[in-house]
Amino acid sequence: MPANRSSTTEHEILNLQSRGFDEMMHGKAFHAPVDRPSRVLEVGAGTGYVTRQLATAFPQAEMIGLDLSAVPAGEETTAVFVQGDIMNDDVVTAPFDLMYSRMLVYGIRDWPAYIARAWDLLSPGGWLETQEADASKILDGDGNLMYVNSSRQKEQRDAFASTGVDMGCAPKLEGYFRSQGFVDIVVRKFRWMHGPWEGHPETLLCAKVATEYNAPAIFEGYKRPLGHTKTDVQLDAVREEIAKEFAWSEDGKHRDYWVVCGRKPEH
Repeated sequence: MPANRSSTTEHEILNLQSRGFDEMMHGKAFHAPVDRPSRVLEVGAGTGYVTRQLATAFPQAEMIGLDLSAVPAGEETTAVFVQGDIMNDDVVTAPFDLMYSRMLVYGIRDWPAYIARAWDLLSPGGWLETQEADASKILDGDGNLMYVNSSRQKEQRDAFASTGVDMGCAPKLEGYFRSQGFVDIVVRKFRWMHGPWEGHPETLLCAKVATEYNAPAIFEGYKRPLGHTKTDVQLDAVREEIAKEFAWSEDGKHRDYWVVCGRKPEH
């Protein structure tokens, strides 16, 4: 299992999670079938982990990592990191041959608007790739919905929805791509496990990270919009419920993780 959370920084957790995603997807950090792009943009660069991977994969490209927060110092890279909001007109300049994002489910308030913004920034023939977990539900090994009667989950979904955050955006992204006009759409779905999956050792690291670190983060996400409405006793009960949902499981418990890529037509 990963090191105890108290001795592991948030940046280390995010990097470990990124490694887990890469392993879960059989070593592929990105899936858009681009060939020698000239300019690449990662939106939501976080620690810069994937930005550096993209810079290594496409050494000929101008690589930009964009995030609302300053990207921490790390390994040397040819990438340039920019602090700002992708929805601001002047934060980056078009065109890009590839735009990429991973796990912006809690950061994007309007997915159709974000995809329209990407469309405007992409060159003709350029690719957009999104990778998002369906944070609205947890499934069992047969794909059936678990915790169906969880009032806490509904309460949290509704609270986020009131701010524009759609926890269940992931399976809707393909439709948003098509509505915008993207073509050659590629959709891949993976299982973000909460325990072992026989015959799939590539999911083990992601499962360990999820069960070690996700519950405290989900609880903090619950407290931000709802904590002021709860007593300490109620919050303790919520903490325990979330810990149970994200506990290590031998029974196939997982969330779906969606990869959607689409190409802007050349004409």
